[in-house]
Amino acid sequence: MFNISKSSKNDKAFMKGRTNQDPLTMFAYGIDESFATSVAENLQIDLAPKYFKKFPCGEVLSHQAETVRDADVFIVCQPRVGEMMMNDIFECGLFVNAVRQGSPYRITVMMPYLPFSRQDKSSNHREPILARFVPDQLKAAGADEIVVFKLHNSASVSLYPSILMDNVDTNDIILGFIRSNPKIFDLKNSQIGAPDLGSTKACKRYADKLGIGLVIVNKSRDTKIMGATQVLDVHGDLKGSDIIFIDDLADTCGTAKSAAIAAREREARNIFFFATHAVLSGDAIANINSANFDGVFFTDTIPLTEIQKSSIKNLQIISVAKLAAQVVDNIHNGESVSGLWNSNNV
Repeated sequence: MFNISKSSKNDKAFMKGRTNQDPLTMFAYGIDESFATSVAENLQIDLAPKYFKKFPCGEVLSHQAETVRDADVFIVCQPRVGEMMMNDIFECGLFVNAVRQGSPYRITVMMPYLPFSRQDKSSNHREPILARFVPDQLKAAGADEIVVFKLHNSASVSLYPSILMDNVDTNDIILGFIRSNPKIFDLKNSQIGAPDLGSTKACKRYADKLGIGLVIVNKSRDTKIMGATQVLDVHGDLKGSDIIFIDDLADTCGTAKSAAIAAREREARNIFFFATHAVLSGDAIANINSANFDGVFFTDTIPLTEIQKSSIKNLQIISVAKLAAQVVDNIHNGESVSGLWNSNNV
C-alpha cells in the first residue's frame, strides 16, 4: 500500500504521515490516458481535471481546471509515435507552462518513452545531438524533473545537466514476468538471446539472474537501406532450446525478425521476444508476425491502438503502472527512486 490517500482539495490534514506535506496532484496528458489512470489507481488517487480547447486557427488552450498552488504536480504524458509525435510533445509543453503559472510546489513530467533519446551522439560533424531536445523544451516550459523508462543508452543521462532526470529500469519487471510464468518459460531448457551485439551486455545480466545460458546474434546493416539487417553469425548452441530474445525497444523489428529466423534455422524450439518500448515503425508488425514468435511481450510505456494489439500474433502487454506509481510515491516523499530496482538490479 502506498503512502497516499484520497482527500478533499486543499485539505492538508490528510497528508499526516507523509514526508512531503504538499498535496499530490496528477494529470494525464495525451490521447490515451489508460496508463496514467492505472498509475493513479495504484496510488489510490484520482486524476486531476483539465481543460482543453482547439481553435480553428490551429492554436490550442489547455490548463488545469482546479488550483495547483503549492501542489506537487505529476504530469503523465505518452506522445504518440509517428506523425503526431511533435504535436503531442509541443502540447505537453504548453500544458506544463500553464501549470507552472499556477504556482505549484514542483512539476514532474513522467514520459515513459522519451522521443529522440537514441540520438545521443553525433556520427559526423553536422549531426546535432537531439537527445536533449525534449527535456530542454520541458525545462523551458517549467518542468522541474522528468521521469523516463529504460533509456536506450543509460549513460546518456549525463546529457541532461539542466534538469533532474530519473531513468527507471524495467529489468526486474521482465525478470519477474518470466519467473512467474513457468508454464510459458521452461527455464531448464531456455537461453536468453541477444538480438544484436549492442544488447549483449544487458542480455548477459538477464541470463545470469535467471541462471541460464546466453546466445548472441551478430548482424550487419546495409547503410543504404533504412532498417535493413543481415545476420552474419550466431554464437551458441540453439538446437532444442527455448530462446528468449530481449531488447529495450521494438522499432521496425527487422533485427528481431532476423534473429528469429537465425534461431529457427538452428533448430531452436520456442522463440520469444521481449521489448520495453513498442515503437513499431514501418513494417514492424509484418516483421513480427513473419518471425512467428511463440510469444511477443511489450510493456505499456507506449500505448498501442486496438488495431495494433489485434494485429500482432501471440502478443501480451506487461504493465509497468505499479512501478510508475512507486516512483511517483518515492519522489513525492523524498525517498530513493533507484532503490526500487537497484537492491535487486539486473
